Amino acid sequence: MKDSARTILSAFGVACLLFAMAAILMSLPFAARQYAVLKHWPETKAQVLSSNVVQRGSGNYSVQLELMLQVAGHPQVVTTEMPEPGSDAEKAQKTADRFHQGLWIVIRYNPADISEIRLDSDHPTRFFRLPILLGSTALLFGAIAIVFFWFARRASTN
Repeated sequence: MKDSARTILSAFGVACLLFAMAAILMSLPFAARQYAVLKHWPETKAQVLSSNVVQRGSGNYSVQLELMLQVAGHPQVVTTEMPEPGSDAEKAQKTADRFHQGLWIVIRYNPADISEIRLDSDHPTRFFRLPILLGSTALLFGAIAIVFFWFARRASTN
């Protein structure tokens, strides 16, 4: 009985540890991409010229922003979309209202393609949301793995 309990607890510990490692590995490309944006894309202020909710397919909504920003001293108008996956029109409208006409926001833009921009780069917890979520998941499952290994060790000594 002790050996089977130890084996089962150890197997759950290994499974949790593998899941934690997978979460870490999945977070690395996202974190690296966001870090590269922070390091290489210039930061500037942009004024919201318009923000509208657009429907993309059945039940998929995006917020389309038209922004005016200064690039090398010249004003540029850029249109970008912020997908709201799985959202309804009301949630998308709340996001659009957050970016009301005339609002000045901090953005980063790709110097090779100014239509590629990142919002919220001045708020690290929002900008790195996915790597933080995956890293937190990895920590949680790593801790659960330790608990399983501890119980497995106790089961073998009793």
